[in-house]
Amino acid sequence: MAEIMVSIICTAYNHEKFIQSALDSFINQKTNFDFEVLVHDDASTDNTANIIRKYEKEFPKIIKPIYQSENKFSKSVNLQKEIIAPIARGKYIALCEGDDYWIDEYKLQKQVDYLESHPGCTICFTNAYTEDQQHDNKRKIFLPRDNDEAKAFPEHDKDYNLDNAYEIKFAPTASYVYPRETYIKMSQNFVKCKNGDLQIRLMLMSAGYAHFINEVTCVYRINVFNSCETVWKKQSKSDGRDRCQMVLSMLDKVDSMTDGKHAEGLWRFKQINLISYISYCSSLKVLRNPDLSRAFQEISLKEKIKIALRVYLPSSVYNTLQELRGRLK
Repeated sequence: MAEIMVSIICTAYNHEKFIQSALDSFINQKTNFDFEVLVHDDASTDNTANIIRKYEKEFPKIIKPIYQSENKFSKSVNLQKEIIAPIARGKYIALCEGDDYWIDEYKLQKQVDYLESHPGCTICFTNAYTEDQQHDNKRKIFLPRDNDEAKAFPEHDKDYNLDNAYEIKFAPTASYVYPRETYIKMSQNFVKCKNGDLQIRLMLMSAGYAHFINEVTCVYRINVFNSCETVWKKQSKSDGRDRCQMVLSMLDKVDSMTDGKHAEGLWRFKQINLISYISYCSSLKVLRNPDLSRAFQEISLKEKIKIALRVYLPSSVYNTLQELRGRLK
């Protein structure tokens, strides 16, 4: 049996409109090594599983499906850690959810070439396009996502460690490639965190560094019904605070694991989530907390006003204003 270099992990749930694009983009990869596709259908209620079965029949040496009879995600199961990674055979893991897809047929080859020649690198990612499902599949460049990221964004490839990881708050998950054994080892330190993509990136970086290839290799679909992104937009303030608190706990875990060697850089990342936490509160009285107060004082007046509006305006009004602002961009 040929050695598998990469295990592509694809999680799918009710992705009948999208899964074919994802699977085609995997099959069309041009590499000088073998890879497998571990596609996990989480008990979809639409035609997703049947589409996967079609590909399983046509490409039995590559497509290795996992079909669930009951939804595991709803039971808070970490699909990659608990179900998929333990049976992966690849030296490296590549991620792409069932509603995203790749557009560079040499994506895997480029990233594996870098990882093979730089053993200290524990995660490699690239740029991407976002594709808006509510606005005629309009595409935008993924990174940089805001003005703060634009200030530090490179025009070339760049390495990131925990000192400057805050410069990219959200990286395209569909571009992630990383060593499987490093992931399995570091995942033992995972704490509960709904921002699983961020947890993977920072935990892996605590064991090495991240390398960014400034090329667009994939597409990240936004405004997909029932995706984490759309669910989070509609979440209550209480849910938002809980999600931020999970990220803060994860950052504390990373700080502890690295003996405080990257405390300043992790504080910058922590500040981003503390500000988000404040925005999900119902009053600025929470600034009596020293960490929240420090984080708030270090941002611009414009950002302070934005946070105050988020705190005191009804969520429906604030979300409408944000949507209008997005359309005007």
